[in-house]
Amino acid sequence: AWTMMSGVQSSAVVFKAYRIKTDEPSLNITVSEEVPAAMPHSAELGPFLMGGASLYFNASTPLTKVYYTEDGSTPSLQADQTTKVYDATSSALVPLLKSATIAAIALAPNLLPSQIIRTSFAVQSPSPFASVIAGIQVAILGVDDGMITGPVVYPAPSFPQNYPSSLALTVTLQDPGVPMSIYYQVVNELPTSLDPSAPTETMSISHESLLISEADLNQTWTLYDSSTPVVIDQNATLRLLGSAPGAILSAVKMIPFYMRPQCQTGSVAVFADGVQPCAVCPVNTYLDGQLPIQFCTSCPESRPFTLSDASSSVSLCVSACPPGWNSSTGLNDLNSNEARAQCSPCARGYYQPSQKSMSCLACSQGLSTASEGSTSVSQCRGIGSITAGGFHSCGIDSNGIAKCWGYNAFGQLNVPQEYQEWEESGVLQSGFFDRTWRSLAAGSFHTCGLTSTGASFCWGQDFADKTVLSSDISTWRSLSASDGYHHTCGVASDGYGNCWGDNEYGQSLVPGGSGWGHISA
Repeated sequence: AWTMMSGVQSSAVVFKAYRIKTDEPSLNITVSEEVPAAMPHSAELGPFLMGGASLYFNASTPLTKVYYTEDGSTPSLQADQTTKVYDATSSALVPLLKSATIAAIALAPNLLPSQIIRTSFAVQSPSPFASVIAGIQVAILGVDDGMITGPVVYPAPSFPQNYPSSLALTVTLQDPGVPMSIYYQVVNELPTSLDPSAPTETMSISHESLLISEADLNQTWTLYDSSTPVVIDQNATLRLLGSAPGAILSAVKMIPFYMRPQCQTGSVAVFADGVQPCAVCPVNTYLDGQLPIQFCTSCPESRPFTLSDASSSVSLCVSACPPGWNSSTGLNDLNSNEARAQCSPCARGYYQPSQKSMSCLACSQGLSTASEGSTSVSQCRGIGSITAGGFHSCGIDSNGIAKCWGYNAFGQLNVPQEYQEWEESGVLQSGFFDRTWRSLAAGSFHTCGLTSTGASFCWGQDFADKTVLSSDISTWRSLSASDGYHHTCGVASDGYGNCWGDNEYGQSLVPGGSGWGHISA
């Protein structure tokens, strides 16, 4: 602070400090009875209390009130449905009859609230704790024989081939006179602390300290019915606990079980007993035989293939689609309801030379096949096509045979035949036979054609060398003969275009480059 008067120099500044007390009370929770040294203790859950206990709160400051909850939730600074009020000056006792987590905060006049403290107490009643669940009886549940009654030693003394594939568990009480309900859980995993290579230790029993509410018990645990065994068919841990009228739940008993599940369909057991470890039958084999002796065997010659591995019977062996046929897998899957899974013939205009094919190959543009199921490109022909020249016409019939008719002054109707020689009864024979043709092109006074094997011919008038095919090209994709001028054009199998014969107007000069599909003369 400082003062200022008219005509007088201002005073010096005066400082004065005031401190407000803001300490907070300390708080702790004390159990009125001494906890027996023999009782277990958990760092997470605090002490175990037999039959309940009484608590009181200690505060460092008088006139302190403590607000607390018993479910671990944060208390409010006033009493409500979950928050209770304790007067620290009264030294009253708070009864604790069930497991709980106490969360408390202290409030004193002129002081800040204390820090919230939380302490968990696991309360066990004498009755269920003394009558801990015991006497687990294990019986093997056979694959085909039903349950084999009577207790057995578990786990098996050797590892792993003698572990059972499934177990039916019945639970009995050590003291049948105690009225107790049994609840259980089957958890499909094993405690990480257990060593599967040491099976003799897998029956070790541990008591798991849990704070289980009534809601948890009804929602996540199953009430055991003695008329229905608990079946375990994979590695699992069985959790058991007891509940008696008017008493706190017993401790939890945990029993791990190592299992050998049944081999999946199409798998053969390494130890030939139908249970794991298993080996999958590879592709083109199937699972054969009867337990306990089973093996993978090759599919029969008439049906040598399978669609995948792990085939469970010979009925899953299938045949391949033959040449000229196809399916979605290349196999004839008669077990499938899908139409494309079964072999069907290649449509007209398509062919397939290989077996076990998933598609068919298309004939070149303008060509087709005489029927479905064609197996060779040689069956792709200009079937039903007719070509007209200057004074003659040619065509290919349904058998692929070429015929020409009309004016024949230059031999343009004389379709080349194939000369063949053969020996019959030691005598050399020879003759001419009709070829099969893919396409024909009739020109002014000449004709050209491609056979089904890809060979090419031109015949008739040879004006300006229009019937002279290039000797540098062995196979052709297409040929075209001019019916107005004396020239011929063709596309080689590599896509390059060629024209020859009369070139008065440059009609025989093909622009360079490949990629031609057809050239019309």
